[in-house]
Amino acid sequence: MKATSNNVYSYILEKETKIGYINIPSFYSDFDANGIQGCADDVAKEIVKLQKDNINGLIIDLQDNGGGSMEEAIKLAGMFVDAGPISILVDNKNKQNVLKDSNRGSVYNGPIVILINGNSASASEFFAAAMQDYNRAIIVGTTSLGKASMQNIMPLDENNSEDFVKLTIRKFYRVTGESHQIKGIVPDISIPALFDKQIPRETSYKRALKYDSIITKYRFTPLTNNFSNISELSYIRTKKNARFNEIIGLNKEIDVIYNSQKKPIRITLNDLFKEIHEIDPLWKKVKKLITIESSCKISNNSFDSEKMQYDDFLKESNIFKIKDLKVNSYIDESIAILNDYIILNK
Repeated sequence: MKATSNNVYSYILEKETKIGYINIPSFYSDFDANGIQGCADDVAKEIVKLQKDNINGLIIDLQDNGGGSMEEAIKLAGMFVDAGPISILVDNKNKQNVLKDSNRGSVYNGPIVILINGNSASASEFFAAAMQDYNRAIIVGTTSLGKASMQNIMPLDENNSEDFVKLTIRKFYRVTGESHQIKGIVPDISIPALFDKQIPRETSYKRALKYDSIITKYRFTPLTNNFSNISELSYIRTKKNARFNEIIGLNKEIDVIYNSQKKPIRITLNDLFKEIHEIDPLWKKVKKLITIESSCKISNNSFDSEKMQYDDFLKESNIFKIKDLKVNSYIDESIAILNDYIILNK
């Protein structure tokens, strides 16, 4: 049976204009060479489908994407950047090895928004960093996890097939020489998210590698896109947005609960019941907020719509995916950002 729950998928979002949306749950790859393609190829296929429906912009959703294959992240970045260095790997002897996109051209040349949050990690950050350094996309959301290291799983002994260790073998740096280790990818446009301060980022770990930067001889040519006006327009909108203001208010209440020292309680049924249900009023407000639906129209691309007519499983999973997307708090603002881009660059 083929598992498809973690595969790339796409939708068309319509509000003033037609925008393509692609969700990348992880950077999966054909590690075993069994003929299954990786996520970069799957993204390319989704872009072809969306372009046939004449989209005017693209949203790539990396929220909660914990990473995966670095090779797939390099291929994906190369699909949007026209040849050049993507990242720099450094080993324990400080030897620099540049990772390049050697393929000319790109699969999509329109405006792009990339969504990230505190759970966007590793390969997700690698891809977002390259797109940000080349001014190829507008990064939207909250600061990512902050992991810029590469690990290999290696046997402790050549003759032992049971005991393994995960060993950090390299650190990777942005083409600017900066690292996002500890710092994370800082979005071009910050939008509040529930429980953001409670997400365990790389800074949570005492033994995490420290932030540093390198001097590099490699040169790259970023696009001349200027997102400052778009960022300002988004900032004005988000300051007035009732939903985002409610998220900020709820986060303050959440932070107080998580950060305050718990008082000792008696081990009695009444006291335990009271303790467990103390946050019920706050949780009710959170549940109400996360069920607010987007005002945009969400539909399948033409290819998937036709394919779904003959597959009941796809129909059922499609209902759940649309339901999740409908309550994504970033969607309306992402569409507004792309609309601003289109208007300002006419």
